[in-house]
Amino acid sequence: MATPPVASAFFSQTPDLQHAPTAATPPLAAKPQWSPSQAAIAAAYNRVGGLIGRLAARIHVPPAAVLAVFFVESSGVALKPGQAVIRLEVHHLWSNWGASNAAAFDAHFRFGGHNGVAGKSTQNHAFSVAAGGPFTLVHSSQATEYAAYNLAVQLAGKEVAARCGSIGDCQIMGSNFSMLGYASAQAMFDAFQASENAHILGFFDFCARQPAPHTGGLITALQQGDFATFARFYNGNMNVATYSKKLKLGAADAAAVLGA
Repeated sequence: MATPPVASAFFSQTPDLQHAPTAATPPLAAKPQWSPSQAAIAAAYNRVGGLIGRLAARIHVPPAAVLAVFFVESSGVALKPGQAVIRLEVHHLWSNWGASNAAAFDAHFRFGGHNGVAGKSTQNHAFSVAAGGPFTLVHSSQATEYAAYNLAVQLAGKEVAARCGSIGDCQIMGSNFSMLGYASAQAMFDAFQASENAHILGFFDFCARQPAPHTGGLITALQQGDFATFARFYNGNMNVATYSKKLKLGAADAAAVLGA
């Protein structure tokens, strides 16, 4: 199935979508036969399914596939304004700032494969507010993520920090801000902190523009239920099998809930 042409305008910058309600109307009523995961997906649909359905229809993507991504990435957790789910990638902070400020970086941050720390670059991320230790694991909780992020802001500035982490229901990297129609990573960060609407529009913008060579793109992958391809080009080559399995199960639960 060919991917329909994508409008040149960004969804995130389209006035009639920027303030469109996210909730599903009417909401789904709970059913006793639903499994716990189906009930959780239904709750997520009631919160964001209205706007997801509107955009999914526009580009001919099954709403269940999109809902599965939102549910798997966010674990069904709703946005609390100013407290969006974030993840600081310390190895990207090294690339974007630390390599030119090695002494300051090494006094405050650690990651695998650097400065004697074991593991791959995506592992063993840690930070120290007091230079030199003690070090705390970054990915322990949202409290530690924000503490590490705020330290990155203090040392490297808001724009660099925003580019070095993912944010929102679908955990999109701030470095992708231009693909979502934003002038800076900080502008994207602020929009995602303010409204779940921005998360949804940003997800569709990202999928419309993320290169996925020889596959037809992420939209085609969602159209076809090709979650392995989607996982590879959305989250990278690590854990493709695990991530795609979660998406496949989530899409099946979403389809059951939606009666698709």
